Amino acid sequence: MLVLFGPAFADPIAVETLFKESKADNFTLSPDGRYIALIAENPEHRRALYARDLDNGETHSWTLKGGNAYVNSYFWTSNEWLYFTSARPSRGMVDSFVARRDSDKFRVTDFEGRTNLMVDALIDREPILVLRPSEVESSLVEIHSETGVQLKTVATYRGYVRGATTDLNGNPRILRLGEERLEERLIHRAADSESWEPLGLPIDASLLGFGPDGTTLLVSDYFGRDRSALYRYNLAAKELSDPLFEDPVHDLHSTARLILDVSRKRPLGIRYEADRLTTIWFSPEIQQVQQILNDRYPETINSILGIDLTQGRFLFSSYSDRQPLIYRLLDYAQKKISDLWPTRPQIDPALMASTEVITFSSRDGLSLRGYLTTPREGQGPFPTVALVHGGPWLRDTWGFKPEAQFLASRGYAVLQINYRGSAGFGRKISYQHRGDLKGMNDDIEDGVRWAIKHGYTDPDRVGIMGGSFGGYAALYGVAFKPELYKCAISEVGISDWPEHIDSLKKDREYVYQLMIEYFGPDYRQTLAPLSPINQVDAITAPVFIAFGRQDSNVSPSQSKQMIQELTRRGHPPIVFARHWEGHGFFDEKIQSDYYRAVETFLAENL
Repeated sequence: MLVLFGPAFADPIAVETLFKESKADNFTLSPDGRYIALIAENPEHRRALYARDLDNGETHSWTLKGGNAYVNSYFWTSNEWLYFTSARPSRGMVDSFVARRDSDKFRVTDFEGRTNLMVDALIDREPILVLRPSEVESSLVEIHSETGVQLKTVATYRGYVRGATTDLNGNPRILRLGEERLEERLIHRAADSESWEPLGLPIDASLLGFGPDGTTLLVSDYFGRDRSALYRYNLAAKELSDPLFEDPVHDLHSTARLILDVSRKRPLGIRYEADRLTTIWFSPEIQQVQQILNDRYPETINSILGIDLTQGRFLFSSYSDRQPLIYRLLDYAQKKISDLWPTRPQIDPALMASTEVITFSSRDGLSLRGYLTTPREGQGPFPTVALVHGGPWLRDTWGFKPEAQFLASRGYAVLQINYRGSAGFGRKISYQHRGDLKGMNDDIEDGVRWAIKHGYTDPDRVGIMGGSFGGYAALYGVAFKPELYKCAISEVGISDWPEHIDSLKKDREYVYQLMIEYFGPDYRQTLAPLSPINQVDAITAPVFIAFGRQDSNVSPSQSKQMIQELTRRGHPPIVFARHWEGHGFFDEKIQSDYYRAVETFLAENL
C-alpha cells in the first residue's frame, strides 16, 4: 500500500521507534543508599518490581504469574525489605506482599483480611503504618512489615478517614475526613495524647510536609492571592507565614512536591511544573550537586530523585524535548555517573525536533502559554496540527512527547496550548474559567492565529487533534470554525456534553458533582449549543473518530452517535475502534496501527 506524506519527508521515523517505551518508573534508593528499586516491564511483558545492589549489580525481581496481575506500587520498609502491591484489574483486587531485596521469593501479607492503606513505611523501625478506614470507626495501626501481624493501634477516629499525614518521625498528625467531597475536612493533633482539632486550612490546600521540629507544616494554596505560593504554617498558633517562595507565573500547589533525603528526616527542596520542570533547593550543598549535574548535562532537565547524604549517592533523571527520560546515578565520592535505565534507548536525540515555550494573549486579555514543536527540516509556514490536551483541567508540559515528535517527523508543526482552565497558571486562568467551554476553544483558536501571524503556520493547512476533552475540541473546531480547521482527529472525544454529564450521575457521582460545580445545574441548556452533535450540519471537513469500546470515562456512545450523524449527512468519518481498549489505546500493536492510520489521514487531508 502506498503511504502518502504531506510534506516532503522521504524517510520519517517509524511509529514503533517513537512510541516503544522500556516501561520503567518509580525509581528509589534504599534507606541506606546501597540499593535501588524500580518497577519495570519484565521479559514476559508484566510490570514487575526490581531491586539491584549498586555495588555488585545483583538483581532480583518479583511479580505474579497468570491472569492480568501487575505490580503497581512499592515501598522500602527497611534496607533489606520491600512491601509491594499487585493489582488484578479483571477481578477488582489489590493484593499486598513483602520480599527480601536479595531473594526471588515473596510472601503474601493479608494483614488480617482488612482494608489496609499504606500511610508510612516507618523505615527506621520494623512496623509499617496503615490506615483501616470504616464508616463506623477508622484506625491507624502499626503492622509488622514482614509478618503482617498487628503490633499496636496508634490512633482511632469515629467516622470515615480518607487519608492521614505523618510528621517526619512517622507519627500521624493530620487526618482527612469524609466519604464525599463536600463533607471533607482536615483535623490535627500535636501529640498522641491530645485530641483532634480542626487544622484551620482549606481542604484543597496542598500539604507538602512537616518541618523538622514537627510544629510547622509546609503548605501551598492561594490564600486570597491569584497564584499559590509556598508558606510555613504554625500548627499551634494556626498562623501562616509570609510567602517563602512564589513563581511569577505558575502555581505551586497543583504540582509542587517536597523532596526528602532517603532517611525521610530532612526536607531538602521542592519541585514543581513551570514552563519547564523546576527545583528549588533549601540546601546550598544540594544546589552545588545540582549544578554539577547541569554542567555535565546542559541540554537536559536533571531532577534529583533520591538523596543519600551518608553514601554520597544521588539518583536522578535526565530528559529534554529531544531526549527521552534516562535514569542515572551520581556517586559523589567516586566522582562517577552511571546510566541506569534509558526509557527509549532506540531514540537518537539528534533526529528529534525542538519544542519551544510560547506566550500569547487571548482575545479577552488572558496571558496564555503553550508549546510549539517545529520540524527539523524546512522553513515555515508549516502545515500545523493543534494537539489539544485532555481534562480539560490538566495541562501540557515540556519534555519528550512521542505524539509531537511523530507529527513533527512527518513535517507538521505541533501547537499545544494551555488554554484557560488548564492547571497551574493562577486562580484567574486556571479556576475562574473552569466552566468556560467556549473560552477554552477560543483560546486554542487564538493560539493557532498567533502561530499564523508569526509565520509558523500555513493558514490553509491547519488540523486539530486530541483525546477526551481534546477530542471534543477537535470536533468543536471543525463544527464552529470550519474556515480555520481543515480536518479533525477525535480520540475518545465528547460530542454531547449534556448526555455525557447525565451519564456521570449514574456511574461516577463525584465527577458529576464537579461538573455541576463548574457548569452549573442548568448545564443542559448552556452546554447543548456548544456540543458538536448539535452542529453536525456545519461539519464538512474530513473527520477521524477513534474510540475504545470498553471506555468507562467517556461512553463509546459519544463517538458512535457522532459517526452515525455524520454518515447520515453524507460525510462519513474515518473510524478506528478497538474492542479491548478503553479511554485511549495502550496495546503497542493497536497504538502503532492507530498512529499509522492518523498518518495516512493527515497526509490525505492536510
